[in-house]
Amino acid sequence: MTLHAFDFSETPIVEMWLTRRLPFDTKTVEEKGVCARLKAAIKRMPNNESKILSGVYTSRQAGRFDIENVLAYNVGMSAFAQAGQNGMRFQRVWAAPSASPSGEQFEHHHAYELVLPPQRPMNGASLEVQLTTLDDVARVWWAVSGTSAVSISSDVKLPIAGRFAMHVEVGMFEKKAAS
Repeated sequence: MTLHAFDFSETPIVEMWLTRRLPFDTKTVEEKGVCARLKAAIKRMPNNESKILSGVYTSRQAGRFDIENVLAYNVGMSAFAQAGQNGMRFQRVWAAPSASPSGEQFEHHHAYELVLPPQRPMNGASLEVQLTTLDDVARVWWAVSGTSAVSISSDVKLPIAGRFAMHVEVGMFEKKAAS
């Protein structure tokens, strides 16, 4: 297991290579040390008002898990207070991770960097849903993946077969005062 943080003045990226997926609370002494170094490196990332924090997890290993848990919660949310204050996005890549700077191969790779926010896709199927609670985000995800029968009004044929991605924008809106 190794952690490599590039100099932020040249390449603003923090990368970590692991022999196993980073667990939430059953970390070995070595994993706790690497996780503490990862948190410190992410905390040093500069805040940039025009960028969001992107986390990418790469591994060939199959399994059911939430990507935000692997990239954020299992690391510790306090690490993301500054770099993630304008938004965060998480991505899962099913591939062999790149070699570490030492040339060693690992089964799991985390990469964090500041990027421009994604834009809404201009082509392909589109599904727009007005959410009233954050719980609705999970309902939409499960409906699109076909694992539950939730009715959504759209032209998109559900469930979607195979792998797919969702562009989700979550924001707060002000309720208008009752007159």
